[in-house]
Amino acid sequence: MARLTTTGSSRVLEADSASARLLGRSIAALVQKPLAALVDMEDRRLFRSRIASVLREGDVTDWHLRLSGPDGCPIPVVATVRTSNGTNGGVEPKLVWTLLPDARSMTPHPSSTPPRDELAQELAQLVHELNQPLAAITTFVRGTILRLKQGNLTNADLEAALEALADQARRAGAIVRAAGQRWEPPS
Repeated sequence: MARLTTTGSSRVLEADSASARLLGRSIAALVQKPLAALVDMEDRRLFRSRIASVLREGDVTDWHLRLSGPDGCPIPVVATVRTSNGTNGGVEPKLVWTLLPDARSMTPHPSSTPPRDELAQELAQLVHELNQPLAAITTFVRGTILRLKQGNLTNADLEAALEALADQARRAGAIVRAAGQRWEPPS
């Protein structure tokens, strides 16, 4: 059972080793990053509205969602979310997440070559998955340039931006490698 604690806006405050293993990242790579950034783009809008619902109404159980692994492949999980520390005194509430792998959503790839329409769907999915890290890279670059022009970019900020850019470039590379392995002709 993996546990994460986030702010109400999904910034990870604490992560345990089980969550790091499940998500394929180090604890340091998770903490202070938005959990929403790991949510599959198709699920992100629902994710944000469900968080708003949790903050209003309390616990949520059996929330099925897809998170992205470092290789860009989806990680289907079942989440239970509960609030901790009320909103009194202007302090943002914390959300405690319990994540389990969603075994029902994990289906193995067929060993035979898929039909043409399945290949087209896989290609569309590949384009979508590649677009995510490329869009993130563009955002990081533009934000860093803007902060540089405004004169409020510290060395630590620059280092963090460069690390984030490297992470996204590795993610894009992993997506391409995974696609290459998937489409490799049988020997």
